[in-house]
Amino acid sequence: MAATSGNTKALQTIFSYLKKGTHDINLNLQTIGGETPLIKAVMFCKPECVWMLLCEQNIKVDLKTVEGESAFKIAERMGNHKINQIIDKYLKA
Repeated sequence: MAATSGNTKALQTIFSYLKKGTHDINLNLQTIGGETPLIKAVMFCKPECVWMLLCEQNIKVDLKTVEGESAFKIAERMGNHKINQIIDKYLKA
């Protein structure tokens, strides 16, 4: 929900729990449709959340929805060049 709504403060809170090791949170967990927090952030055009998830948490970028689309492919289909640049920069790093 934090990634979908673009709530960067909530993401930071989640990240802090992960750093402390006090909570077992899997940011690569997929919904029944195969969406991850990264894919949801892409679908709802939240580039700040995409950046945070990739660069601060190093989550998997290659996971796909049940339709076989990765976050990069969804951004490409939607014509979201800013998000594609973020993902491309992450992949080249």
